[in-house]
Amino acid sequence: MNTPLAPILLFVYNRPEHTTQLINSLINCEMSDSSELFVFIDAPKKDANKIDIQKNEAVIKIINNIKHFKKITIYKNEINKGVDKSIMDGVTKIINLYGKVIVLEDDLIVAIFFLKYMNWALNTYELNKRIYSVNGFMFPVETLKKGIVLLPYIRPWGWATWKDRWQTFSFDEDNRTIISECTELKQLFDVPSCEFPEMLINEKECWDINWYFYVFKHNGLNVFPTQTLVKNNGFDGTGVHCPNSPLLQNFNPNIQLSLTEESTLDLVFYKSYFEYFKNTENNRKHKLKIWAQKIIFNTLKKLDLIYKPE
Repeated sequence: MNTPLAPILLFVYNRPEHTTQLINSLINCEMSDSSELFVFIDAPKKDANKIDIQKNEAVIKIINNIKHFKKITIYKNEINKGVDKSIMDGVTKIINLYGKVIVLEDDLIVAIFFLKYMNWALNTYELNKRIYSVNGFMFPVETLKKGIVLLPYIRPWGWATWKDRWQTFSFDEDNRTIISECTELKQLFDVPSCEFPEMLINEKECWDINWYFYVFKHNGLNVFPTQTLVKNNGFDGTGVHCPNSPLLQNFNPNIQLSLTEESTLDLVFYKSYFEYFKNTENNRKHKLKIWAQKIIFNTLKKLDLIYKPE
């Protein structure tokens, strides 16, 4: 018996160029013509300027002109919900009907293999209650393995989950500070350069850090590809949660992975994953140090306090 494909949820707002790129990449995906697409379009903010309103209208036009997929359902918000509430409400609505969902935001591009991987993982791990989500993005970790791995983290850039995991998820207001108060818990919860404990306190309305906290408390694992199946274009200053800074990515839209079920952490990959973030953190600190040294040097030079040999 063939298992129904998971519905694809797409959340868009006012980025027509990003939306077009994502739609085109989805259309090129294997299995996309057999998949149902649900699009959630957020409304402009109350104080939106003319340009933002025009961009929102352009996005609506793009979505209305899609001529692909098994079925397309469009939801347009009457008021601006913001990305976090839009995703929470949209995922809950559709997952209650279909039991599983694949979730994408408008600043992503997906590989041809993306939907095949997502549906395979959703079917393979559906009954494994320790697995909480399937994730499509992977940082450029050095590895020869072209398959999947299990990790205790989540990455909200192209992901999927099941109804029984999502329906018990809620924001934990009472315990979010505990992580930062305990060094050992902080080390377990965090990844170098990511600052997850700080996000948990400072970004209380952010759905993804709360989702990760929920998975962490339940000692959950999550499915990842060893090579990324998603490219994030949101690090260009247009996103809500992404900074305006380049993100190192090795994205190949034609990559194929070996879909073999894993049941435990791959310690070799896990080690490489940590080393990648550790090197990223060290490089960031080195750049900050060089930047600070230049500032100090230039300041002293202006004040004529730099020693000059006769």
